[in-house]
Amino acid sequence: MQQSRLFNSESYYIILDSPKSVGSGAC
Repeated sequence: MQQSRLFNSESYYIILDSPKSVGSGAC
């Protein structure tokens, strides 16, 4: 559960930093 939450947080940050990488984060 902790790992999942961490991954979600990182994905969100990546999207904010690079909106073009939204596809990769959403996946």
